[in-house]
Amino acid sequence: VHGGSGKSHTTVLLTISAEDTCLPPYIICKSLRLYDQWCPKNVIPGAVYNGTESGWIDENCFYDYLSKSFIPKTHNIARLLLLILDNHSTNLSIRTAKLAIQS
Repeated sequence: VHGGSGKSHTTVLLTISAEDTCLPPYIICKSLRLYDQWCPKNVIPGAVYNGTESGWIDENCFYDYLSKSFIPKTHNIARLLLLILDNHSTNLSIRTAKLAIQS
């Protein structure tokens, strides 16, 4: 999502299954500190919020997305699961791979 003067960015990770199930969004704000008014709990139920200096995803946010959003919200789905990602460097780390294998 991008709007305004181009000086602020918000990244939204959306997860949709082949069966048309949507997980709540993972929203990354351009800020190292999140404020309650930016993260309304009752507007988007289950949404997870995070922040980075740029408002773009980084390796820490992707790990957080897996550990706090994707894995807990898919625990009831029979394994093996296929999560299709782009080839962005934020998706590739030993720590993230270990988390995925353990889950």
